[in-house]
This record gives sequence, structure tokens and C-alpha cells, in this order.
Amino acid sequence: MTAPNPSSDSLNFWLARLASAQPADHAARLAELESQMTTITLALSAFAQRTVNLEVHMSATDDKVNELNSKLDAVSGNVTNIVSDVEGLQAEVQRLQGELEAQDPALAAKLQPLADKIQGLSDSTKTLADSVPDAPAPNPGGGDEPAPVEPAPTPGPGEGEVTNPTPVDENGNPV
Repeated sequence: MTAPNPSSDSLNFWLARLASAQPADHAARLAELESQMTTITLALSAFAQRTVNLEVHMSATDDKVNELNSKLDAVSGNVTNIVSDVEGLQAEVQRLQGELEAQDPALAAKLQPLADKIQGLSDSTKTLADSVPDAPAPNPGGGDEPAPVEPAPTPGPGEGEVTNPTPVDENGNPV
């Protein structure tokens, strides 16, 4: 059979090309391509399911982080209030001690153990306040956007490749 001239009639040209093709070779290649496409589709389905699961876990993590931040803010506020109250009490005892010392030194001496206890309480509350971490700094970009995350390392040859994926349904369960 002679090769048709593509310039004369392109439909006839392509029909003749198809008729002269080796059907067995094409069927085997088509089966191979369909197999590869099925493998890719299954791998993409599994990846999509893992992505959905990751999004669910990230959402739960965000909720927990927000809850912990609000609790940390409350603890920090309470500790600050305690420190302020103890400092106010210490100042009041020192003022009273100064007034009493001028009037009755014996009474001022009786007030000294209370002043010492207040000083110890003040020191321990300051230590407590120093041990409570500050709330985390806001994201540099502002808003609720998460801080940038380093990308995961790319798997090397033979690592993380899908060789024989198990088909999964829309819930990620094996079928």
C-alpha cells in the first residue's frame, strides 16, 4: 500500500494511517496506559483522603491552640492581679509600720513578722509571675493566617512511592 498524500485529503490520510496501524501493538499499549491511569487515579484518591484527614487534624489543632492561648491569657492576668495585690499589701504594711514606729516602737516591732511574711509572699508571687510565659507573639503577617511552615523533605528513591495502591472509597476505606 502506498502512503497517502496528506495535502490532498487529510481525512483520507488519517483513515489510511489508522487502517495500516498494527492493532495488537496499540491494544497492548492502551492496556498499559489504562493500568497506569488507574494506578495514578488510586494514588490521587488516597492523597486526597490524606489531605482531608490532615485538614481535619489541623483544624482540631488550631482549636486546641486557641483554647490554650485563652487559658494562658487568663492565668497570666490572674498572676498579674495577685502580684499587684501583694505589692499593694506590702506597701500598706510598710506604711503602717512606719507610722507605728514613730508612735510606738514596740508595736512596730510586733508588726515586723507580718512585714517579713508579706516580703516572702511578694518574692514568691514575683517568681510565679516570671515563670508564666508570655502569650505567643502574633503572626508576622497578622490575622489568623498560620506562620510559615518549612516544607517536608522530598522522599528519596523507593521512599513513599505508591507501588500497588489499595482502592479506597470516598471515606478512605479499602474496597
